[in-house]
Amino acid sequence: MSYSHNIFLSIGVGLGIFGLVIFLGMIISFYIIVFQVEKSNRQSGMLFLFRANWLGVTATLIHGFMDAPQFAPDYWTMSMLFAQIALSVAIGRKLGRKVIATRTSKSNKQKSKNFSFWIPLLIIAIMLIAVFRQSIRTSWYANMGAVYHTWSDLSPRFDDTTKAESKQQAIAYFDKTLELNPNNSVANKRLGLIALAEYDFDKAMPYLQKAYNQRPNNQSVLKGLGMVYLWRGELDSAQNLLQQLDDQAEIIEELGNYSWWWGTQNRTDLAEYAAEMVERLKRNF
Repeated sequence: MSYSHNIFLSIGVGLGIFGLVIFLGMIISFYIIVFQVEKSNRQSGMLFLFRANWLGVTATLIHGFMDAPQFAPDYWTMSMLFAQIALSVAIGRKLGRKVIATRTSKSNKQKSKNFSFWIPLLIIAIMLIAVFRQSIRTSWYANMGAVYHTWSDLSPRFDDTTKAESKQQAIAYFDKTLELNPNNSVANKRLGLIALAEYDFDKAMPYLQKAYNQRPNNQSVLKGLGMVYLWRGELDSAQNLLQQLDDQAEIIEELGNYSWWWGTQNRTDLAEYAAEMVERLKRNF
């Protein structure tokens, strides 16, 4: 079963929590530079290019909160993000702004001006945190669960015991996510995939159905829910979902392997379901 990634999950899995903290610090520093350049009100032909780049970075980061496949390691999104950050900083320096500005003294007038500028921003930030506090907590729990879930499945450094502990930690985070938002697609999808991997189809069904209601075009959800329908013997519903997968050759091959494997497990019913689905998908392939 394949999993999609978001940008923070990709960094957290690849570099660990410490690396993720460093990345967040870099993003904060980046926006300080953006603020400095925009505040200078310098008119230049490169200003348009600078704004296009930092707005592109912002759009990528906002989208990065979602569990989206373009942030998986097979795609260019991560490298292009860092390229855009670097280009923005380079253009900002060209526009005459320093990356780090140190000032040892300021006049009382300048201090008052800066103070009056930051106070409204601080009030707005506090109000936004208060309004979106639950959403922020929900995203945090969901992303942390996704990190532990991916570690439990993919980390080559973990033994079976550590992987099992990571999976339980992931489940705990996802449960906290659903306490705050029962319709969170990330938590529902991943809890459903965990249950599916353990062949608990009845448990997987409600999670994946909720995830499908929120994100009906997500490839992982389509595959997961389709497989649940298949193993429950609901072949028409399974076909409707599985035939929407982008790589039909891959799913046909996987189902062929399942047909053989279920036969070795003395589950002739499931082996027949898989074989029948192979024939159905081949007819439409």
